[in-house]
Amino acid sequence: MTAIRDFIKVDQHKINYTLPDDFNYNEVEIIIMPKTDDSTLDENNDVKSFSNHSASTINEWIDDREDSVWK
Repeated sequence: MTAIRDFIKVDQHKINYTLPDDFNYNEVEIIIMPKTDDSTLDENNDVKSFSNHSASTINEWIDDREDSVWK
């Protein structure tokens, strides 16, 4: 899968984005979220955030009894 993440300015409720030359697809999915003050393009922060979210959604990993092994 190819994904692009970028921050762009909104101008009169419109956005304009030019895709890279090697992005050869006929249709795309667009997810639009407001940029916050702590939004960055730091790849390590994105991976950490994704990992924290994913781990908390897997029921097998939520069992506190397993955590006692590491104490």
